[in-house]
Amino acid sequence: MLKILKFLPRVFISRFIGHLAQLTKPTFIVRPVINWFARRYKINLEEAEKPLYEYESLNAFFTRKLKPGLRPVAGTYFVHPADSVTTQFGIIENETLIQAKGLNYKLSDLIGSDEKSKKYESGVYIVYYLCPTDYHRVHAPVEGVIKEIKKLGFDLWPVNEASVSSIPNLFIENERVVVSINSQLGPVEVVFVGATNVGSIEILKKETEFVQKSEELGVFHMGSTIVMIYPKSAKIDTQALSSTAVKVGGSLKQTKNPWEN
Repeated sequence: MLKILKFLPRVFISRFIGHLAQLTKPTFIVRPVINWFARRYKINLEEAEKPLYEYESLNAFFTRKLKPGLRPVAGTYFVHPADSVTTQFGIIENETLIQAKGLNYKLSDLIGSDEKSKKYESGVYIVYYLCPTDYHRVHAPVEGVIKEIKKLGFDLWPVNEASVSSIPNLFIENERVVVSINSQLGPVEVVFVGATNVGSIEILKKETEFVQKSEELGVFHMGSTIVMIYPKSAKIDTQALSSTAVKVGGSLKQTKNPWEN
């Protein structure tokens, strides 16, 4: 499939599918598609803010909000930004991140800045993959001020396991939005990575805005990936991480009290 996709207009196809997902009529087609999607991916409809029949398009259902209070916010200084699976994580060494076994990429290329990249040496990166089953709103991992919002990239490769393990510099080539947040423990980068069939990445905040921990930050119109970048001063405990499902607002442990030297 990847060999075929290589020769297809991936961005055009993604935009087209994104357009179809926003259609509200004809209802005799749209409604069964929404119902099929909910069954196919075993969506937990009990968590959805509204009943299934109230969603007028597939995109409206895909970007659904949750019922209030379903994702309690942990007391830790940093929290997970999305319902997802943590697929990669580790210490940032020589400004290098691991995409998959044998495939690395440069932080400076990911966030579009050599100067900012150097600030994260010995910090931590965490990759979160959002599958179609997941809730697709992304929340702030920490409270702070949004310093910069930058759009990068031009392509839209898939971000599933097969693609990530075989396409070099996948996260660098794909369209993405980098949201830089200044927290009391240093700068944090929230990187929204687009993918094939992702209609768009919508950022709900603006530069200079203050965000609370676990406040809505953006939304994927169809699913994709978040790459979190933390400075060494955040003291994120990588030993407490594993490749597992996490929930937005969940605890992200630190090695010790972050206010200690």
